Order: sequence, then structure tokens, then C-alpha cells
Amino acid sequence: MLWERRRHRKSQLTARDKKIQWIQLLVDVFLGQAMIWMLRCSAKLLAFCMFFIGSASHAAPLCQHGDRSIQLTILPPSGEPLSLQVGTAYFDQRFIPRDGSSREGLLLTMQATDFAPWPRGLRPHSSEGPMLSYLLTPFLPFDVVADRKARSEAGYRSTETVVWTDAPGPFGLSVPTAPPPPSPQRGQLIGKNDIYISRNVTGAITDIISCRRPGREPFQYCQHMIEAGEMDIRIRYAPEFLPDWERLSSGAKDFLNCMVKG
Repeated sequence: MLWERRRHRKSQLTARDKKIQWIQLLVDVFLGQAMIWMLRCSAKLLAFCMFFIGSASHAAPLCQHGDRSIQLTILPPSGEPLSLQVGTAYFDQRFIPRDGSSREGLLLTMQATDFAPWPRGLRPHSSEGPMLSYLLTPFLPFDVVADRKARSEAGYRSTETVVWTDAPGPFGLSVPTAPPPPSPQRGQLIGKNDIYISRNVTGAITDIISCRRPGREPFQYCQHMIEAGEMDIRIRYAPEFLPDWERLSSGAKDFLNCMVKG
């Protein structure tokens, strides 16, 4: 009888152990599935975060403000003041304007490749890399500016009547041309630049580019005027960037829009 009791008790323990083992197995399976689900969710969340961060980085503004930026107000001769937020990395570090100050124009230094600030410690000169000088200032109407520049280079005097026509130029630009002036030698003596212009669909001049002719000065450069409303833009870069004039013109206007507050 004692042996039978022990056998019965052993069978009960074995059955109970089997139930415990099954419960543990179910718990392990549940926890395993839960862990897999959590890992999958974490992976999806991480992927979403990485996508969001990547999208934010790609959507970063063109005018990289860097560690610190200041607020400036540009005062045009006519029209409303223009409020800007400008990264201090774009200024000559010796002459950073006071935050909240006002001025009539703005001079910045950046790279022609991507409009990033010019590297600190490198002298801002077009002969030392893809330097781009960015000047924000009001100009006269562009037809007046183009006429004066073309007159000066061709040798016409301000009192002489000139009828300009557009001749095809390089890289989709046009060259203002006219009959020879009464004194062609005057233009040969004072003319130092090649003048190019670009017009919009209505015929208005939107870009004026003046490039130094080789041999006139040790450092060659192009000065590019861009129509941008009440405050126009003048950028200066090395002649090898002339084929990119459209990208530079569009980027310069985008940069201005990026600096505008509000």
C-alpha cells in the first residue's frame, strides 16, 4: 500500500511538472513573440527617425547660420526696411556687425560651390579657391547700368547716342553690341572687361556680368549683378565659374530669401 501511494504521488508530481513545463513554454513563446514584435517596432521607429533626420538635413536652409546668427536691418533708399538673419560665419571675423544694427548694404564671403561660409583662416581671395563675394545693395535700373558699362568698355561718351543690340554670347548669355564709336581707340585704351547680359521672357535685363579680360590684371574675376527687387545682389567670383552663372544667380536669390525673416 505504501508503495502504491508513493507511485500515485509520483505520477501526480510528474503531471504537475508537465503542466508547469507547458506553462513555461507558453510564457517563453509569448515573451519571445512579444520581444520580436518590440524589436520590429523599434526597428520601424528607428527607420522612421532616421528618415525624418535625413529629410530634415536635406531640407536644411541654403544660408547655413552656423553656431551663431545676428539680426540686421537693411535700409534701402526707398521702400520698406529689410529685416535679415545672418550667420556670423559669413562675415569677416574682424568686423562682425552688432546684433540688431541697421545698415545700407551687406557684404558676405562664401563658397561659390554651395554657398557655405568661407573657411576661417583662409584669406578671402578668388585666387585661393572658389571664393564668392556677396554684396547686397540697391542699384540703378539694370538697363541704365548695362548701358553705362557697355558704353565705358566700347569707348562711347555719355553724351553720344547708342543703339544696342543683343548678340549671342557664351553659356546662353548675350553681348551688348553697337556700331564702332567715333573714337574706337578710346575703347581700346580704357576697355578692360567683357560685358554679358541676360533677359527674362519680357525682355527686361535680370543679370549683368562683367569679366576682366586676361592680361589686364594679375587676378581675373567676374562681377555679376543680379536683379532682386528693391535690394539687388552683386556677387564676384573667378572666371572659371562663369559657365555656372545661372546656378549662381538662382542660388544668390535663394540665399537672400533664406536670410529674410518672417
